[in-house]
Amino acid sequence: MWAMIAPLCADPEPGVRCTAIDALAALSSDKVVHPAIAALGDSTWQVRKSAIAALAKVRSADSVEPMIRALEKEEGV
Repeated sequence: MWAMIAPLCADPEPGVRCTAIDALAALSSDKVVHPAIAALGDSTWQVRKSAIAALAKVRSADSVEPMIRALEKEEGV
């Protein structure tokens, strides 16, 4: 399942990227960490939000620093 969803994290459509990240997070696997970290730099805030939610759900130590850096870059946070 993961192998079918992961490529959609790079889809040109932001809604597809959000859904893909959400779906990976629903699998409750550490495999979501790398695609979600990459999505923290997405140009669409909804994708970044999905990435933060996914990383928070998985609670991987590898995601703490990237999330902090991403949140420091956000306006209005």
